[in-house]
Amino acid sequence: MKKKIMIDGIEYQAVKEIKEPKKKAVKKVKEPVNTVKGFKATHNDLTCNNFQYKVGEWYKEDTAELCRTGFHFCENPLDVLDYYDLCDSKFFEIEADEVNNENEDDNKRVAKRIKLKAELGIKGFVNASFKFLWANAEIKDDDNENKLVDDTDSSQVATSGYSSKVATSGYSSKVATSGNYSQVATSGDYSKVATSGNSSQVATSGDYSQVATSGYYSKVATSGYYSKVATSGNSSKVDVKGEFSVGANIGIEGKAKGIKGNWLTLAEWEYNNDACKYKPLCVKSLQIDGKKIKEDTWYKLKDGEFTEC
Repeated sequence: MKKKIMIDGIEYQAVKEIKEPKKKAVKKVKEPVNTVKGFKATHNDLTCNNFQYKVGEWYKEDTAELCRTGFHFCENPLDVLDYYDLCDSKFFEIEADEVNNENEDDNKRVAKRIKLKAELGIKGFVNASFKFLWANAEIKDDDNENKLVDDTDSSQVATSGYSSKVATSGYSSKVATSGNYSQVATSGDYSKVATSGNSSQVATSGDYSQVATSGYYSKVATSGYYSKVATSGNSSKVDVKGEFSVGANIGIEGKAKGIKGNWLTLAEWEYNNDACKYKPLCVKSLQIDGKKIKEDTWYKLKDGEFTEC
């Protein structure tokens, strides 16, 4: 029988208190133990093959087959540049789990699980490249596919084979490469880098670095203070992220960008049918003021003016 109570002369029927059900404990997903360290790049919006990533989160796919399914990454940071643009990408240190052992002479690896551990930036990318090459340094007699690493001050490195990979960390290093598809990373101050091969990619993080490239489709990114960059090859890109730096791209269809306060120089060319060659129309320099010339925005020279592209 339900209990009745009287309040101010009015009879009420007591209702049994309803208790909230206990919440079930949520089981935490355990972090993998035996993970593989590697490196991965994404577009600037953190997408890769239309997959959206977030830093610090694990992602899983049911299968991992090289070049088909799963999450791809590289063990050598410089190998990432074979797939993503040095100047228009973000670079990450990653952890991978359930890694497929197949490689088929490929420089990629593939895993069922992956996590973007931390963004590197240019300086971090350069340092990671040096550490990897130093840990895996080997001497080869082949002319092509050289791997060179040097951590001493005032080191001097020269390569002429295709697909060379060079990393230096000592002060006042001097690097020269002439083969196509060379990849160079320097972290020491006062470094000097010169490349003449097509499709070379150069990243420097030391202060007072000087970089010159002449090959087509070269890509240069610097993050150190007082850097000076000059490229003359067609369709090259220059990105100057360090303060008090100057970037000059005077090649045909050249592009450049940088942070506020830096100076950019660009050239405009026109094809002359009578001479059957390109001739320069205009060379112009401007400082990135953040208003008329925006920072971290690609520019080319068109009709004598800096134009976003």
